Amino acid sequence: MATTTQKDKDRMEGERKGSGDSFQDPNHAMGKAAGMAQKVGEEAKKTAESVAGNVMDKAKEAGSFISEKADQATGAVGSSMESLGHTLREHTPHGGMVGAAGEAVASRLEQGGRYLEQHGMGDMAGEISTMIRRNPLPAVLIGIGVGFFLARLTRS
Repeated sequence: MATTTQKDKDRMEGERKGSGDSFQDPNHAMGKAAGMAQKVGEEAKKTAESVAGNVMDKAKEAGSFISEKADQATGAVGSSMESLGHTLREHTPHGGMVGAAGEAVASRLEQGGRYLEQHGMGDMAGEISTMIRRNPLPAVLIGIGVGFFLARLTRS
């Protein structure tokens, strides 16, 4: 059997201390684990921020696309209303009570059509908000009436 000399013992002790054996020093192991956990946490935070940024960008793109399509549809409806007003004006009698009523309806259709062509959904929403702020009681009463009407429709 080989005997271990003092020189061999000293060499093994030096290797053990130099290797940073974490099993021998619990404080070192906890510090190392805390450092690794902090690094993992920072990486997770960076990844989450990146993903959140990408989601926000995609949401903005989708909102912009939907807004653009809504404005296009509003313009198309406005054009159709204006065209209907012209057609109504051409085909209604030009005199009498029916002619006056047809002229009034045609004029309103044309005005409404021009408004829809010139203003987008954002402008209309802003104007409705302003009107509701100026006249809150009628707005509430209209809301109640519409709710009552919808309830009656769904009940039958």
